Amino acid sequence: MSRTVVTEATREIPVLAEADVIVAGGGSAGWAAAIAAAREGASTVLVEQNAYSAGLMCEFGPLGDGKHQIVGGVLHDIICLAHNNIDIHEPTGVGFWHRFLAPGTYYEVPYQSLLPQTLDGLLVTGRCLSATHEALGSARVMCITMPVGEATGVAAAICATRNIQPRALDAQQLRNQLLARGVLLSPV
Repeated sequence: MSRTVVTEATREIPVLAEADVIVAGGGSAGWAAAIAAAREGASTVLVEQNAYSAGLMCEFGPLGDGKHQIVGGVLHDIICLAHNNIDIHEPTGVGFWHRFLAPGTYYEVPYQSLLPQTLDGLLVTGRCLSATHEALGSARVMCITMPVGEATGVAAAICATRNIQPRALDAQQLRNQLLARGVLLSPV
């Protein structure tokens, strides 16, 4: 199969800012990530393509290690406890189903869900995290994307401060920092 190649002329692109942490996207998770990274002491830039902050659905494809899902199980790298009903909007645009979670139940969001499978130096958050279609039917709402964004910002700041790749970050160190910030990582 032949591929078309587009060659772009060499050009100069001005650098508008330099930072320890760059957050792409001004949705609820992006804002939470940027604020958390800045509060951890990292110089932080939030980049948004629109003239407003709202957030858009992203699709990065398979992320994480391909073995974990958000819903169910007990994971060693939990960064967020969440409880939200699951509502699935069918990809075809036709159909919808809703599953109510029982009172007192919750699920865990693991740090692994923020790591792209093959790309280093990047964390994803909000609606871009690695999850099944069904799990994202719950995890995509603001009350969950904001604490996940906070954990992402803290992780990015730790990585920038220590000059390590996100994949090399010890999840327990991240969890300890989140606990010190008052984040609940186990049921009360």
